[in-house]
Amino acid sequence: TFNKMQTRSFSFDYLFLARDTTEELEIRKIIKQFKVSMHPESKAKGRSNSLFLGYPHIWRIIPSGLKSKFKVKSNGVALTAMNVDYTPDNVIALTKNGYVQAIRLSLQFAELTALVRQDIETFEDLTRIDEK
Repeated sequence: TFNKMQTRSFSFDYLFLARDTTEELEIRKIIKQFKVSMHPESKAKGRSNSLFLGYPHIWRIIPSGLKSKFKVKSNGVALTAMNVDYTPDNVIALTKNGYVQAIRLSLQFAELTALVRQDIETFEDLTRIDEK
């Protein structure tokens, strides 16, 4: 029997390797963007001295190549957990600037709304199952 609707969760692991200072800077920006985006915004100036907080950023996850083949529903997901491992092989190797060469970034997202049958029929995949 039907029990309850559940939202889906997604996990992604990335291994970043900095070959030069340009890639090192890009890796730093990516990590900082995820760190900043997963926290709420304070409505007052200062740190966490505000009674009212704004929502953290909401993300859209679209598999590569899917955009051109299907109409994708903009179902938002929230970044619920993030782990940055600066020694993914238990060995530290530094760049010329003193930054680590290898970083493993693990991200966990959770859907904000549960999908229903109409979402699958009209947005996710336009293949009709009632046709022969």
